[in-house]
Amino acid sequence: LFLLRLCPLIPFNIVNYIGGISGAKSYTFTLSLVGILPGEIMTILIGTSVSSFRGNDLTKKEKRIQLIAINVGLACSLVSFFIFWYFARKELKK
Repeated sequence: LFLLRLCPLIPFNIVNYIGGISGAKSYTFTLSLVGILPGEIMTILIGTSVSSFRGNDLTKKEKRIQLIAINVGLACSLVSFFIFWYFARKELKK
């Protein structure tokens, strides 16, 4: 369920139904909710970046913090992509 939550192409409703149909334990289902975080963090970072790029009212320190946040978000999304790829490949080989 965690890997399905990381995939942005699968809607959360479908993942919820899969969890219910497959008989996943509530602990596993609750733990899989952590998979929502990378996508939500990226959405928030993109939204704040776009709105703040419109104006030049940021100080140098704020611009530096913004660039660090964007880079951290991109790094998290790349890491989650490779984690998803690794485990999906591992499962497909079984």
